[in-house]
Amino acid sequence: MTFTIEITNITDRATFIRVAQQYHQLGFQMALANSGWDISYTDACAVIAEVDMIKFTMDQPGPDGYTPAQYTKVSEWRNLAASHDIPFIMHGIDSDTDLKLARGLGIQYGQGYYFSRSVLPRIV
Repeated sequence: MTFTIEITNITDRATFIRVAQQYHQLGFQMALANSGWDISYTDACAVIAEVDMIKFTMDQPGPDGYTPAQYTKVSEWRNLAASHDIPFIMHGIDSDTDLKLARGLGIQYGQGYYFSRSVLPRIV
């Protein structure tokens, strides 16, 4: 079993790299999560060699669908992951429209309410 730590903020490049190396030694994977929102592209590029995947949170389409800027943003992050041969996960797939976007962009992995909704533990 592999555990993945999702990082949503990079405050200091040197500290991030040191901690990521320590986690890797313990067998943990590192994911940049909320990429494009909480983590800037510039910060991601500075630490990309230390991460195992990028988890990009897609903003929802407007009433007229996705904008060219949204396509550009998700493509930029997908290309960053591809150029470092690490998985790219599109988070926020909540509808057929979102799934079609992911497939159309050649995205292999996705997460979102389209697939399932979280539930609290239940008494059995």
